[in-house]
Amino acid sequence: TAAGVVARLGSGSKNKVLTGNPSNANGMVWQQADPAHVKDAVRDNGATYDGSTYSTTQVQASLTEALTPAPSGFLIGMGGTLRLDVGVARVGSLSVSRWVSIEGIGSMNSCVLQAGYADVSVPGEDAVLNMLDDGSQQSSLVGQQRLVNFGINGKNSQNPVGHIRHGIWYKQPGPGSTDRCPNVIDVHVVATSGSGWKISYNDQVRGNNFKAIDCQMYGLDWDKVSDGKYDQLGLGGNVLGAFKLSNCASLKLSKIDAWTASVFTGDYLGQLISCKGTVISDGELE
Repeated sequence: TAAGVVARLGSGSKNKVLTGNPSNANGMVWQQADPAHVKDAVRDNGATYDGSTYSTTQVQASLTEALTPAPSGFLIGMGGTLRLDVGVARVGSLSVSRWVSIEGIGSMNSCVLQAGYADVSVPGEDAVLNMLDDGSQQSSLVGQQRLVNFGINGKNSQNPVGHIRHGIWYKQPGPGSTDRCPNVIDVHVVATSGSGWKISYNDQVRGNNFKAIDCQMYGLDWDKVSDGKYDQLGLGGNVLGAFKLSNCASLKLSKIDAWTASVFTGDYLGQLISCKGTVISDGELE
Protein backbone atom coordinates (compact mmCIF):
# COMPACT_ATOMS: atom_id res chain seq x y z
CA THR A 1 0.00 0.00 0.00
CA ALA A 2 0.99 3.65 -0.33
CA ALA A 3 2.97 5.36 2.38
CA GLY A 4 0.87 6.34 5.33
CA VAL A 5 -1.83 3.72 4.75
CA VAL A 6 -2.41 1.23 7.54
CA ALA A 7 -3.52 -2.24 6.44
CA ARG A 8 -5.59 -4.37 8.79
CA LEU A 9 -4.22 -7.91 8.61
CA GLY A 10 -6.04 -9.85 11.31
CA SER A 11 -6.82 -10.22 14.98
CA GLY A 12 -4.10 -10.21 17.57
CA SER A 13 -3.92 -10.74 21.29
CA LYS A 14 -5.45 -8.37 23.86
CA ASN A 15 -7.96 -6.98 21.34
CA LYS A 16 -5.29 -5.58 19.03
CA VAL A 17 -4.70 -5.93 15.29
CA LEU A 18 -1.40 -6.31 13.46
CA THR A 19 -0.93 -3.42 11.04
CA GLY A 20 1.72 -2.49 8.53
CA ASN A 21 2.64 1.09 7.68
CA PRO A 22 5.32 1.52 4.99
CA SER A 23 6.17 4.99 6.32
CA ASN A 24 6.95 3.53 9.74
CA ALA A 25 10.56 2.42 10.01
CA ASN A 26 9.54 -0.11 12.64
CA GLY A 27 7.42 -1.98 10.11
CA MET A 28 4.64 -4.12 11.61
CA VAL A 29 3.02 -2.84 14.78
CA TRP A 30 0.15 -3.89 17.07
CA GLN A 31 -2.63 -1.33 17.40
CA GLN A 32 -5.72 -1.30 19.59
CA ALA A 33 -8.78 -2.65 17.77
CA ASP A 34 -12.29 -1.31 18.20
CA PRO A 35 -14.51 -3.28 20.58
CA ALA A 36 -17.16 -5.43 18.93
CA HIS A 37 -19.95 -2.95 19.63
CA VAL A 38 -18.24 -0.08 17.75
CA LYS A 39 -19.08 -0.44 14.06
CA ASP A 40 -17.75 1.31 10.98
CA ALA A 41 -19.86 0.74 7.87
CA VAL A 42 -16.92 1.31 5.51
CA ARG A 43 -14.57 -1.06 7.28
CA ASP A 44 -17.10 -3.67 8.40
CA ASN A 45 -19.67 -3.75 5.59
CA GLY A 46 -18.08 -2.13 2.55
CA ALA A 47 -19.95 1.19 2.47
CA THR A 48 -18.68 3.86 0.08
CA TYR A 49 -18.88 7.47 1.24
CA ASP A 50 -18.43 9.21 -2.10
CA GLY A 51 -21.76 11.10 -2.18
CA SER A 52 -23.21 9.13 -5.09
CA THR A 53 -23.02 5.39 -4.31
CA TYR A 54 -25.95 4.18 -2.20
CA SER A 55 -24.78 2.73 1.11
CA THR A 56 -28.16 2.24 2.79
CA THR A 57 -27.77 -1.53 3.14
CA GLN A 58 -24.24 -1.31 4.53
CA VAL A 59 -24.97 1.47 7.02
CA GLN A 60 -28.17 -0.21 8.20
CA ALA A 61 -26.29 -3.48 8.70
CA SER A 62 -23.72 -1.71 10.88
CA LEU A 63 -26.45 -0.03 12.94
CA THR A 64 -28.08 -3.41 13.52
CA GLU A 65 -24.81 -5.16 14.36
CA ALA A 66 -23.86 -2.46 16.86
CA LEU A 67 -26.79 -3.34 19.14
CA THR A 68 -25.11 -5.53 21.74
CA PRO A 69 -27.76 -7.24 23.94
CA ALA A 70 -28.10 -6.60 27.66
CA PRO A 71 -26.92 -9.18 30.21
CA SER A 72 -29.56 -11.67 31.25
CA GLY A 73 -32.13 -10.12 33.57
CA PHE A 74 -31.19 -6.52 32.75
CA LEU A 75 -32.87 -3.72 30.78
CA ILE A 76 -29.65 -1.68 30.70
CA GLY A 77 -26.03 -2.45 29.83
CA MET A 78 -26.73 -2.88 26.12
CA GLY A 79 -26.12 -0.94 22.93
CA GLY A 80 -23.22 0.24 20.81
CA THR A 81 -22.00 2.92 18.44
CA LEU A 82 -21.90 3.52 14.70
CA ARG A 83 -18.81 5.57 13.96
CA LEU A 84 -19.09 7.58 10.77
CA ASP A 85 -16.05 7.94 8.54
CA VAL A 86 -15.13 11.21 6.86
CA GLY A 87 -17.08 11.54 3.62
CA VAL A 88 -20.64 11.76 2.31
CA ALA A 89 -22.75 8.62 2.74
CA ARG A 90 -25.74 8.50 0.39
CA VAL A 91 -28.55 6.67 2.18
CA GLY A 92 -32.29 6.20 2.14
CA SER A 93 -34.29 5.83 5.35
CA LEU A 94 -32.45 4.18 8.27
CA SER A 95 -33.83 2.60 11.46
CA VAL A 96 -31.86 3.21 14.64
CA SER A 97 -32.21 1.60 18.05
CA ARG A 98 -32.39 4.04 20.95
CA TRP A 99 -29.48 2.08 22.42
CA VAL A 100 -27.19 2.75 19.46
CA SER A 101 -25.33 6.06 19.27
CA ILE A 102 -23.98 7.65 16.10
CA GLU A 103 -20.75 9.61 16.23
CA GLY A 104 -18.79 11.33 13.49
CA ILE A 105 -15.05 12.01 13.44
CA GLY A 106 -13.22 15.12 12.34
CA SER A 107 -14.78 18.57 12.26
CA MET A 108 -18.49 19.33 12.16
CA ASN A 109 -19.79 18.08 8.79
CA SER A 110 -16.67 16.07 8.03
CA CYS A 111 -19.18 13.21 8.13
CA VAL A 112 -22.46 13.67 6.26
CA LEU A 113 -25.49 11.46 5.67
CA GLN A 114 -26.99 12.54 2.36
CA ALA A 115 -30.58 11.55 1.61
CA GLY A 116 -31.38 9.59 -1.52
CA TYR A 117 -34.85 8.63 -2.64
CA ALA A 118 -34.34 5.41 -4.56
CA ASP A 119 -36.28 3.61 -1.81
CA VAL A 120 -39.40 5.77 -2.35
CA SER A 121 -42.06 4.75 -4.87
CA VAL A 122 -45.15 6.49 -3.44
CA PRO A 123 -45.36 9.56 -1.19
CA GLY A 124 -45.21 8.93 2.55
CA GLU A 125 -43.42 10.15 5.67
CA ASP A 126 -40.20 8.94 7.28
CA ALA A 127 -36.74 10.27 8.13
CA VAL A 128 -33.11 9.75 7.30
CA LEU A 129 -32.77 8.59 10.93
CA ASN A 130 -35.92 6.89 12.26
CA MET A 131 -35.53 6.18 15.97
CA LEU A 132 -37.10 2.93 17.14
CA ASP A 133 -39.31 2.73 20.21
CA ASP A 134 -37.02 0.40 22.16
CA GLY A 135 -35.65 2.59 24.96
CA SER A 136 -35.75 1.32 28.53
CA GLN A 137 -34.63 2.10 32.07
CA GLN A 138 -33.90 0.18 35.23
CA SER A 139 -33.37 1.44 38.79
CA SER A 140 -33.48 5.05 37.53
CA LEU A 141 -30.68 4.32 35.03
CA VAL A 142 -31.95 5.49 31.66
CA GLY A 143 -30.69 4.73 28.19
CA GLN A 144 -29.67 8.06 26.65
CA GLN A 145 -28.69 7.79 23.01
CA ARG A 146 -26.02 10.17 21.67
CA LEU A 147 -25.98 11.70 18.20
CA VAL A 148 -22.69 13.57 17.89
CA ASN A 149 -20.78 15.54 15.26
CA PHE A 150 -22.26 14.86 11.84
CA GLY A 151 -24.47 16.45 9.21
CA ILE A 152 -27.60 15.40 7.32
CA ASN A 153 -28.29 16.75 3.85
CA GLY A 154 -31.91 16.08 2.92
CA LYS A 155 -31.37 16.89 -0.79
CA ASN A 156 -35.01 17.95 -1.15
CA SER A 157 -34.31 19.10 -4.70
CA GLN A 158 -33.86 15.44 -5.67
CA ASN A 159 -37.14 14.31 -4.10
CA PRO A 160 -39.18 13.25 -7.16
CA VAL A 161 -42.51 12.27 -5.62
CA GLY A 162 -43.33 14.78 -2.88
CA HIS A 163 -42.23 12.39 -0.14
CA ILE A 164 -41.79 13.84 3.38
CA ARG A 165 -38.40 12.84 4.77
CA HIS A 166 -37.32 14.48 8.03
CA GLY A 167 -33.72 14.61 9.16
CA ILE A 168 -34.28 12.94 12.55
CA TRP A 169 -37.58 11.52 13.82
CA TYR A 170 -38.20 10.20 17.31
CA LYS A 171 -41.55 8.53 16.74
CA GLN A 172 -43.72 6.53 19.09
CA PRO A 173 -47.10 4.93 18.46
CA GLY A 174 -48.61 6.54 21.54
CA PRO A 175 -47.97 8.47 24.75
CA GLY A 176 -46.16 7.19 27.81
CA SER A 177 -42.48 7.53 26.97
CA THR A 178 -40.26 6.72 29.94
CA ASP A 179 -37.28 9.09 29.83
CA ARG A 180 -36.09 7.83 26.47
CA CYS A 181 -34.00 10.93 26.19
CA PRO A 182 -31.66 11.66 23.28
CA ASN A 183 -28.49 13.68 23.69
CA VAL A 184 -27.81 15.53 20.42
CA ILE A 185 -24.56 17.46 20.11
CA ASP A 186 -23.04 19.26 17.10
CA VAL A 187 -25.53 18.01 14.51
CA HIS A 188 -26.44 20.02 11.41
CA VAL A 189 -29.47 19.22 9.19
CA VAL A 190 -30.19 20.99 5.91
CA ALA A 191 -32.61 20.88 2.99
CA THR A 192 -34.97 18.13 4.12
CA SER A 193 -38.38 17.65 2.52
CA GLY A 194 -39.78 17.51 6.07
CA SER A 195 -38.55 18.99 9.35
CA GLY A 196 -34.98 19.01 10.59
CA TRP A 197 -35.73 17.30 13.90
CA LYS A 198 -39.17 15.90 14.66
CA ILE A 199 -40.14 14.35 18.00
CA SER A 200 -43.41 12.66 18.90
CA TYR A 201 -43.56 11.75 22.61
CA ASN A 202 -40.26 11.91 24.44
CA ASP A 203 -38.79 13.05 27.73
CA GLN A 204 -35.70 14.95 28.80
CA VAL A 205 -34.06 15.90 25.52
CA ARG A 206 -30.52 17.09 26.15
CA GLY A 207 -27.64 18.60 24.21
CA ASN A 208 -26.25 21.62 22.47
CA ASN A 209 -25.45 23.08 19.05
CA PHE A 210 -28.14 21.80 16.70
CA LYS A 211 -28.79 23.51 13.37
CA ALA A 212 -31.68 23.01 10.94
CA ILE A 213 -31.55 25.17 7.83
CA ASP A 214 -33.59 25.36 4.62
CA CYS A 215 -35.99 22.54 5.52
CA GLN A 216 -39.39 22.43 3.79
CA MET A 217 -41.29 22.19 7.08
CA TYR A 218 -39.92 23.22 10.52
CA GLY A 219 -36.45 23.34 11.99
CA LEU A 220 -37.84 21.78 15.19
CA ASP A 221 -41.24 20.07 15.31
CA TRP A 222 -41.64 18.70 18.85
CA ASP A 223 -44.82 17.29 20.34
CA LYS A 224 -45.25 16.08 23.93
CA VAL A 225 -41.59 16.62 24.84
CA SER A 226 -41.20 17.33 28.55
CA ASP A 227 -38.43 18.45 30.90
CA GLY A 228 -35.86 18.97 28.16
CA LYS A 229 -32.85 21.28 28.24
CA TYR A 230 -31.15 22.42 25.06
CA ASP A 231 -28.57 25.10 24.37
CA GLN A 232 -27.57 26.76 21.06
CA LEU A 233 -30.09 26.27 18.27
CA GLY A 234 -29.65 27.63 14.74
CA LEU A 235 -33.01 27.45 12.95
CA GLY A 236 -33.11 29.39 9.71
CA GLY A 237 -34.71 29.42 6.29
CA ASN A 238 -37.26 26.72 7.16
CA VAL A 239 -40.40 27.13 5.05
CA LEU A 240 -43.12 26.62 7.71
CA GLY A 241 -41.19 28.15 10.60
CA ALA A 242 -38.15 27.88 12.83
CA PHE A 243 -39.85 25.84 15.55
CA LYS A 244 -43.23 24.41 16.52
CA LEU A 245 -43.51 23.18 20.11
CA SER A 246 -46.80 21.52 21.05
CA ASN A 247 -47.81 20.15 24.46
CA CYS A 248 -44.23 20.48 25.68
CA ALA A 249 -44.01 20.96 29.45
CA SER A 250 -41.05 22.49 31.28
CA LEU A 251 -38.67 22.80 28.35
CA LYS A 252 -35.67 25.05 28.80
CA LEU A 253 -34.24 26.29 25.49
CA SER A 254 -31.52 28.93 25.25
CA LYS A 255 -29.49 30.82 22.66
CA ILE A 256 -31.85 30.39 19.70
CA ASP A 257 -30.94 32.07 16.44
CA ALA A 258 -33.99 31.90 14.13
CA TRP A 259 -34.68 33.59 10.81
CA THR A 260 -37.33 33.32 8.11
CA ALA A 261 -37.01 31.63 4.76
CA SER A 262 -36.92 33.66 1.55
CA VAL A 263 -40.11 31.80 0.65
CA PHE A 264 -41.97 31.62 3.98
CA THR A 265 -45.44 30.04 4.02
CA GLY A 266 -45.95 29.50 7.76
CA ASP A 267 -48.14 31.54 10.09
CA TYR A 268 -45.41 32.27 12.66
CA LEU A 269 -41.65 32.07 12.86
CA GLY A 270 -42.00 30.23 16.18
CA GLN A 271 -44.99 28.55 17.83
CA LEU A 272 -45.55 27.44 21.43
CA ILE A 273 -48.86 25.61 21.84
CA SER A 274 -49.91 24.43 25.32
CA CYS A 275 -46.36 24.51 26.64
CA LYS A 276 -46.76 25.02 30.39
CA GLY A 277 -43.54 25.96 32.17
CA THR A 278 -41.52 26.15 28.95
CA VAL A 279 -38.88 28.90 28.86
CA ILE A 280 -36.94 30.24 25.89
CA SER A 281 -34.10 32.48 27.01
CA ASP A 282 -31.60 34.50 25.01
CA GLY A 283 -31.51 34.52 21.25
CA GLU A 284 -32.34 36.41 18.12
CA LEU A 285 -35.41 36.25 15.85
CA GLU A 286 -35.22 37.75 12.36
